[in-house]
Order: sequence, then structure tokens, then C-alpha cells
Amino acid sequence: MASDNKIFVSPGVFTSEKDLSFVAQQVGVTTLGTVGETVKGPAFEPIFITNYEEFTAIFGGQNPSVFGGEDRIPKFELPYIAKNYLSQSNQLFVTRILGLTGYDAGHAWMITAIANYDPTTITSGLTKGWSASYSGGSVYYGFAGPGAAQAEELYNLGLLPSGFIGAPLVPSNNEAYPHDIVFTKVGSTFEGISTNVTNLTGDASTGTTGGDITEWTASAYTQFDNMVVAMMRSRGNV
Repeated sequence: MASDNKIFVSPGVFTSEKDLSFVAQQVGVTTLGTVGETVKGPAFEPIFITNYEEFTAIFGGQNPSVFGGEDRIPKFELPYIAKNYLSQSNQLFVTRILGLTGYDAGHAWMITAIANYDPTTITSGLTKGWSASYSGGSVYYGFAGPGAAQAEELYNLGLLPSGFIGAPLVPSNNEAYPHDIVFTKVGSTFEGISTNVTNLTGDASTGTTGGDITEWTASAYTQFDNMVVAMMRSRGNV
């Protein structure tokens, strides 16, 4: 005779049911951390996963894609490892990286240092004379004559006397106006010019001016120039 909790199936064969719904889920005693490529999900941060369904919701499922070539290397090995491990445990940290699969992590920005010129490397070059006539007002002057291009450059760099900015000039004063070298960084070197205004005849509207220009070169502090001091990159949610 079968007992009350058994069901007769056939002679000598009985089945019974046992309610195990009250039994707590087994707690994993081992925690694993994995780093690899997945088909989606947040990148470069560890995410705690308790089961494979949670893994697929965040990082996607298994993907059979492989890299080309003779080796046929799988692109996404991490999902297979995660599924196997989560069948035995419920404590897994997953960190997605972006690499050979070609997923776009967004632009990266590098902040580099631009070093000043090293005073010990300053070298003087060609010195040449210039002369030009000028006309205009306090906002902008037009230059003409053989030295017009040089005068325009000096004016834009602020190397012409302050009298050009609206103040009356003393006719035929012929005073010298020495200025410091003005350097501009060009590639990994500095190029600079300095001038002496030796001829200034006219007033604040029209007149002639001239002098000489010396060209200079210098090198940057090489140990600091183009040094990467920081990099910013998007986290690459795909």
C-alpha cells in the first residue's frame, strides 16, 4: 500500500512531491571578478551581478562573433565565462572594456603642456631696415611703401610707439623706441622679432616711420613641452 504522500504510478512505482519553496537560495561563498568585452553595457566600471539573467540585461548575452584571420579568436569570451560561473555562484563582478572589437568609446582628449622658451637658447638672426608711410586714425592704420608689410606686422604686435594710438606725434622727433622681443611658438620652436623705431615723422593721422627689425629664435623647455598632463575619455555606453 502506498502512503498518503505517495501516488501510485504502476506496480512497484510510486511518486511523491516535497515542497522546498521555503528553503533559502544558496549563498555563494566565492566572489569572482571578470574583465573583458561584452556586446553592450557601461564600460570601465565594476558591476556586481547575482545571476545570468541580470548579466544579459546589463551586458547582453553570448555572441559567437570572431576576429578574422586564421586564428578565429572569439570577440566576446566573457559572457560564456559569466554564464558558466553564475550557474554555480551568485557573486560576480563584471567590468566591461572597449578594445579590439571596435566599439566606439567616444573621443579622447589629451591636455598637453606648452612650455615657454628657454632664455638660454635665444639666438639673434637677421637684422634688416624698414620704412613706410602711414595714414589712418586711432583704430587702424594703413601702411604703404617698401616697408609696409613689416610695419603692419609690428603694428599688429604692438611694437610701434604708443603715439600711433591716437596721441599726437612730435614731427621729426627721430627718437628710438626699443622693445623687448615678441616670441611666437611655431611647432617646437619659438620665432621672435624686436624693433627699433629710428624714424617717426608726422602726426597721429599721417606721416612716415622706419627703423630696423631683428629676428630671433629660441627653443622651448624640452623636458616640459608637449608633456601629457591629463587625458579625458568618454565611458563608452554602447
